Amino acid sequence: MLGCCIDALTWPEAERALREYPVVVLPIGARTKEHGLHLQLNNDWLMAEYLTRRVAERSRVLILPTLQYGFYPAFLEYPGSRPERCARPGRLRPPVLMCWSKPRLGAH
Repeated sequence: MLGCCIDALTWPEAERALREYPVVVLPIGARTKEHGLHLQLNNDWLMAEYLTRRVAERSRVLILPTLQYGFYPAFLEYPGSRPERCARPGRLRPPVLMCWSKPRLGAH
């Protein structure tokens, strides 16, 4: 695997990795959201985890833990669906996150 998961590192290792890896990946996938009768509630999270592993197999990237929430008020009537306004995907700007996340995470 070319990529590295930051949560498997000690903080000194993470500090080095933040300097050495050219790209930081922040996977996003709702942990509990309705998907009909045929899929489990954590399908979005599972897909984010799967796609992140695929990217890490082929690319030199540093992977942050999956952000597990989204904003989906249309699904609130279904048991198990949980929205989080603070992490609404429309508010996240991936290029901006990548620009400020490395210094903010401790890379200098």
